[in-house]
Amino acid sequence: MANKEINEFGTNAVAGGSSLLNQETGGAGATTARFTISTLLTWLKGTGDLITETEADAAYAAIAHVGTGGTAHADVIAGGADGFMTGADKTKLDGIAASANNYSHPNHTGDVTSVGDGAQTIAALAVDAGKLAANAVETAKINNDAVTLAKMAHGTAGGLVSYDATGVPVEITPGTNTHVLTSNGAGSAPTYQAVAGGGDMTAAVYDPDTIADDAFLQSNMKDEHSANNTGGVSAGDVCYYTTSGTWVKAQADALATTKGLLGIAKTNETTGNPVVCVLTGHYTTSGLSAGSIYYLNPSVAGGWTTTLPTGANYTRILGYALSTTVLRFNPSDDYILGT
Repeated sequence: MANKEINEFGTNAVAGGSSLLNQETGGAGATTARFTISTLLTWLKGTGDLITETEADAAYAAIAHVGTGGTAHADVIAGGADGFMTGADKTKLDGIAASANNYSHPNHTGDVTSVGDGAQTIAALAVDAGKLAANAVETAKINNDAVTLAKMAHGTAGGLVSYDATGVPVEITPGTNTHVLTSNGAGSAPTYQAVAGGGDMTAAVYDPDTIADDAFLQSNMKDEHSANNTGGVSAGDVCYYTTSGTWVKAQADALATTKGLLGIAKTNETTGNPVVCVLTGHYTTSGLSAGSIYYLNPSVAGGWTTTLPTGANYTRILGYALSTTVLRFNPSDDYILGT
């Protein structure tokens, strides 16, 4: 300001008797200089307009626009001095979403894989029975309808799930056609097995068309009773059932050993041991006379004969010989005392 002079003490050093201090403080003789660029420009205009406002704006920067880097409009230094951002920095800032961070989710491989967005995928068949801890999946942890049929895929066709002796789930391998699920006892998983039997009854046990003709014959139907014996018995002996609940060899020479329930012993047993006796049905033996009537023998304990008892003996029919090896044993309820 070659032609202007600011009187710091308001002494009218400027032509026209106007003091910058007086303009700013409102009184002559002020001792504190307080002005802004705006008041400075106004003063300059009023006293000669040495420079224009546009020229001042271009030449000087407001104190608030001077960065700590020492120059007007200095760029900010990362990790250093404050300043102003560049256009590239503003573009980058605008491209960051609200609440975003710089975390990158790591990928995982193996049975459970993941991708950058954090989505996880469990490989098919990865979670098998061996990888489930005991009681890991409790009822309280499964929402209603959470496990649908679609979520239970990858099982073996026809397979079932059971548990081994330690309580670990195991898959039961499907059996072949006509096999049935059979228990193997406590502590063992059941298995599919072929139906036991055969002969008159085939594998399809519930299909009436598979039952052989005449399957339900007297010869195929068992009517037996097991009890201890007294006195010992041999296979084929005819026995009567006592009021003490034991089998004793019958004989037609006395009423007590003739009447009552009769049976034929199936095995040799010593006294006191249980013996199974056929009550009615077909009894297989040898040396029979086909078509003959067989009577309880009055002469031999436990014996049977084709000879009709006479004299003071009892007559009781045991059955008929169907062949030389099969007796249709069906004791008559009647017994007659001879004369």
